[in-house]
Amino acid sequence: MKSKRYPKEFKDQVIKDALEINDVGQVAKRYEVHPKTLYRWISESKHKAWQQTSSESKKTAVIYLHIKNINNWKKKMTS
Repeated sequence: MKSKRYPKEFKDQVIKDALEINDVGQVAKRYEVHPKTLYRWISESKHKAWQQTSSESKKTAVIYLHIKNINNWKKKMTS
């Protein structure tokens, strides 16, 4: 099966929407993209953006990710 190609502008808009509302599943459904594909796009965009980010912003991002991981861990522990 051949994979579908999406223009960069489309990917950027989908990623932006997913990050704004923090719901990959909903955005993937809206744009008719598989959630795994959207997660991969987000991951790839973060990696590329990380290379061009200031050190102060990197510190903020790392703190945010730690908080997010802690919150995810708490959810798993209470489920």
